[in-house]
Amino acid sequence: MLETIFKSRRKLKVVHESPLREHVNEYLAHLESLRYKRATIKRYACILLCFAEFLDKQKKYHIRDLPKWIDPFLRLPQKEYYRRAKLTIVRSFVRRLQDRGVVCSPVITESFSQTTLREYETFLREKLSLAEDSIVCARHHCAKFLNHIDTVGINDLKDLKPNIVQQFIQNGNDRFSKSLICCRYWALKKYISYLKMLGVLQVDFPSIFIAPRIYRRQHSPQFLTRKEIRVMLSSIDRRTSIGKRDYAMFLLLSTYGLRGGEVARLKLDDIEWRTDVIHVRGRKAGNHTQYPLTASVGESILSYLKKARPPNHHRQIFLSHKAPHNPLTRSALTTVAKKYLSRAGLATDRRSSHTFRYSCAQRLFEDEFPIKVIADYLGHRSLRSTQRYVQIDLKHLREVAMNSSEDML
Repeated sequence: MLETIFKSRRKLKVVHESPLREHVNEYLAHLESLRYKRATIKRYACILLCFAEFLDKQKKYHIRDLPKWIDPFLRLPQKEYYRRAKLTIVRSFVRRLQDRGVVCSPVITESFSQTTLREYETFLREKLSLAEDSIVCARHHCAKFLNHIDTVGINDLKDLKPNIVQQFIQNGNDRFSKSLICCRYWALKKYISYLKMLGVLQVDFPSIFIAPRIYRRQHSPQFLTRKEIRVMLSSIDRRTSIGKRDYAMFLLLSTYGLRGGEVARLKLDDIEWRTDVIHVRGRKAGNHTQYPLTASVGESILSYLKKARPPNHHRQIFLSHKAPHNPLTRSALTTVAKKYLSRAGLATDRRSSHTFRYSCAQRLFEDEFPIKVIADYLGHRSLRSTQRYVQIDLKHLREVAMNSSEDML
């Protein structure tokens, strides 16, 4: 495959003389099977050829020891952008060789703190029955905390002091929102209590976990009107593959008020085409909801599946348009939502994929559906959550404003 990419005699000579030729050819063929674009494969080939040239200049090396040559290769004079790109590509190539048994896989020894964190995830899942999103959030903050104590030179959790925890908690608080700070406080407080329960820590540190006070309903939820949703949907170019995917996703968000993660997790098996039913499984409240599949939503999903979705073994409906076409994540969907909201002139700091959920609730509330019906439609376990979504009663606010102006006259 390398011979079809390079035409220069010098580069072809390097290709033919390099011991990595067969392995690079196999790796590029693997990328092609994953539907990587030709230009991307060529870029990978160029960097791997540079890596092969670098290895040829070394006096003695063995192919099984390739991982130890990655850092010397990256230390060559180059721009930081190219350094990061080379690191990603060379590591991916070496990882492929490790999977095939050509290169020795490193023996990864798990530290005590990493083992404890893994067991803590199991504790949250099996003992506390937390939702998967909450477990991911806790793991994220606890992993950052463990990295912090590694940088300050603490190798044993038994040596942990309150001032170290306090230092991590206060670091970056001026840049974070109150809700994010509260998430960090909650995750660390639970983790420290878990360590104390195991006997790793002799004392708990409750006094340092003083989270900022957040008042219930202190911020009004931001939502889009029916007209604004139409404007946003019309800004999506449905002639392209990406446009077909994004239009189907945001039609799902606006029609059913789903969470971004629920749309990202939708699978091909969740849609019953014969009965026109769509299933939303594993919701935040632990329930399962089914909705009637509307004609517009069904047509948009079919258009994406037939004309735009890349062939793939994944069962999730919505995939990345870039190879290797992995399922979209909730954060990726939020990024896409902000892009289209900005394009339609509707973006603000607090708008995201969840804005469509607020908009759906507000639309049902304005149509005078009972609060219990709205809660069931959104999949809420508590009516308090639904009241938070529909706390803006525009119809009655307009009436109050009109009556007030009449009284003044």
